[in-house]
Amino acid sequence: MRHRPVIVRAALAAACIPFAASSASAAVTQIQGGGQGGSEPAVWNVLNTLIGGGSSLTQADVNAGGIDLGGVLGLDRLDDDIDQFFQDGDTPVSVLGLFFNNPNIGDPFGGDEHDLYFENETLGGPAVKIADGINVLGPIAVGMGELYSLTAVRGSVAFDGSQDNANRAIASSIESENIASGDTTTDRMVTFAVDISEIPTLNSLDGGTIDLAGAVGPNSSDFAYIHFFDTGSDADYQDAVYLTIGARAIPTPGAGALMAMAGLVALRRRR
Repeated sequence: MRHRPVIVRAALAAACIPFAASSASAAVTQIQGGGQGGSEPAVWNVLNTLIGGGSSLTQADVNAGGIDLGGVLGLDRLDDDIDQFFQDGDTPVSVLGLFFNNPNIGDPFGGDEHDLYFENETLGGPAVKIADGINVLGPIAVGMGELYSLTAVRGSVAFDGSQDNANRAIASSIESENIASGDTTTDRMVTFAVDISEIPTLNSLDGGTIDLAGAVGPNSSDFAYIHFFDTGSDADYQDAVYLTIGARAIPTPGAGALMAMAGLVALRRRR
């Protein structure tokens, strides 16, 4: 039996994902339009281009959250408590767009350079860089059941996972590790789920095609996730856009689970 990811519709939470009882929130971070005065593509512009096929997503759709955004079957927005941790196996990664200081959606890599890291939250250890600018260095590699987080870093800022993210150019998927800056809250990454059975391919922003169905492994989920990071301060959440395929988003671990991990995580994060 396949399960949809946990989303804003709270009634589905317990049935969809293990440990859902630890997720008390049913809120989604409000996304602003693209850049100051709409000078950069907005999140809904990016999603429309990726999904294609006459989709009619709007700013209101992405901020309402929920299932089948804009009438697009298989496109959901994850609850804020569901996109902080992910789990399971090797996960392919793609860089979809860099729009910090980049107004041209047809030139998706013309913005400021960003790097993407993952951190194994179950075993600890240093952050691992998996995307350097537009170049993908490898998949996210964790064992089955192990949790990982994501961090986007703008402008080649050094990052090993041990520092507090007091620099607004460092944006973690884990809210508690970020600072609020300008209009951007401590939630500096928002995520949309793609049901691959409904949407087997995406249109890449530079005109190609991304085969989601062909990238799903035997132990993977049937979902891809589009991650939007805000490494600035205007809450437009499109400074760096990434795609991961086949992972499982999970509710934020409860206090007991976090305490169990604390001894390991403290080795790399000095709080």
